[in-house]
Parts: sequence; C-alpha cells; structure tokens
Amino acid sequence: MNRFSLASSLQPLASLLTFLCRRITLRPMFLPRTIATAIDKIAREALGKDWSLYAVLLEHWPEIVGPEYARLTTPVKITFPPRQREAKRAGGTLVIRIPKGLAMEFTFKIGQIRARITDYFGYEPISKIMFESSYAAPDHAGANDLIEPDPEAIASIHEASNDIDDQELRDAIAALGEAILKMKAETSR
Repeated sequence: MNRFSLASSLQPLASLLTFLCRRITLRPMFLPRTIATAIDKIAREALGKDWSLYAVLLEHWPEIVGPEYARLTTPVKITFPPRQREAKRAGGTLVIRIPKGLAMEFTFKIGQIRARITDYFGYEPISKIMFESSYAAPDHAGANDLIEPDPEAIASIHEASNDIDDQELRDAIAALGEAILKMKAETSR
C-alpha cells in the first residue's frame, strides 16, 4: 500500500473525527433548547437571582391585594440586604407603583399587605414596603363596561347577510360585522 492510498483512506476518518470534535463544542447549536432556560437566563440578568419570588408575586398580585387594587397597583421590584445566603431570603423591600392619589390609603394597608404576602409564601420575605408614585390616571372603566353598538346597525348587518344561502357562512359574516361595530364603538369612546 503506498502513502497516497493510505492518506486517501484515512481522509474520511479524519473528517469524521474533526466533525465530532467540533460538534461537541458546537452542541448547543444542534439541539433544540427549551424556552424555560432562555427565560431563566434573561430574568436572572434583568431581575437578579430573586426573580422567581418576584414572578410569583406578580402572578398572584390580585389574590394578595384584591382585584380592585391589583388593577391600580403593580409591584415594581424586590431588593434584599446584601450577603444573605439562605434559600428563603427574608427582610426584603418591596416597591409598589401606585397612582398618586392612593398613597395615603395604601399607607394604612401596608401591614395587611405584608401579612398576606407572608401567608402566601409561608415565611416573611418582605419586611418593608415602599411606594413609587405614578402619574397615570387610574382606569375607571372596567372590563365589564362594554359599549354596545347601535342596534339599527346590527339589524342592517343581519339584513345584508340574509342573501347568503349557507347558514354557517351567514352567521360567521354577521358575527364579523358585529365585532367590527363593537371595535368601532370602543375606539370612539
């Protein structure tokens, strides 16, 4: 066997070994990644290592403060004293964004909010609550305050769709027309 034939027979093996070595270093590019790992990394960079506590607090905020106050307020951030190494960190400061007019009312509810947070988590992660005033006007129109479109316009949509033979298509077009009228009524508020 000459040198040329030996080198040419080892070429595919060398290519395969090179590919396998590079594949190990480039492995994350070949495998699908879960979105949870990406979210965890982004949240840790943005919110710190206590992001999971903050996420749970955000998710259950309506249960903690009640639905009326949850519409008007938002927890902004949680900070803890430095050098705490316990798994369940305590003594944190919660910053809540509230409309300017609610500051006095919320001041009286600080103890109740802290107690509800403690009851929810099973330990006392928050020892101090601070407020951040926002100048946004509170939304007085609730989700249940839907404006109904003009009944005559709805009747005209149903009359126009009566010419369609297919009942399912007629109902779908009438529903689309009603939805468009409701959108127009909502935007003209």
